[in-house]
Amino acid sequence: MVTYAVLPNIGYFEFLPLEENLIGMEQANSPVGLTEVKLGEEYEIVFTNFAGLYRYRLGDVVKIKGFHNGTPELQFICRRNLLLSINIDKNTEKDLQLAVEAAAQLLLNEKLEVVDFSSNVNTSADPGHYVIFWELNGKASEEILKECCNCLDKSFIDAGYVSSRKVKTIGALELRIVKRGTFHKILDHFVGLGA
Repeated sequence: MVTYAVLPNIGYFEFLPLEENLIGMEQANSPVGLTEVKLGEEYEIVFTNFAGLYRYRLGDVVKIKGFHNGTPELQFICRRNLLLSINIDKNTEKDLQLAVEAAAQLLLNEKLEVVDFSSNVNTSADPGHYVIFWELNGKASEEILKECCNCLDKSFIDAGYVSSRKVKTIGALELRIVKRGTFHKILDHFVGLGA
């Protein structure tokens, strides 16, 4: 996984320690400074810059993976408070990441990998269901994609999701494969608009 070193000269960084609970990540204590973070712990970044942005909560959850010349090296984990939810289910971005990683293991025998992915909740269908979009580095058979779809569905272990699937208030997960370069085109489009 990629890590990023903090550049302390671009602003003042604070880190909100996070604890995982049944609902997701929760703020544990007061913020700590750049020199007070602990290896292996997860934090939400709070940033103050010199142009007047004061104590801005970025919403990024990062894990301290090491230190370079005393500066923390951060690994991006997920965005905070992003949920897939239809009924009583509450699946976080981290849950989605773990589900994708589990299902992607099935592609290894085919020498395929997930280049990028996204998700959506389809509530226009009855019952509503999760839709996962994958961009792959090659062509996968229908059989392996069905296995991946089933693995994704079973990897969401939130009690609300599992019980809603059993009573059919949430429909079967849908896996859609997009053309190579789709996510890059979307990025280029929004960058072109000034995002």
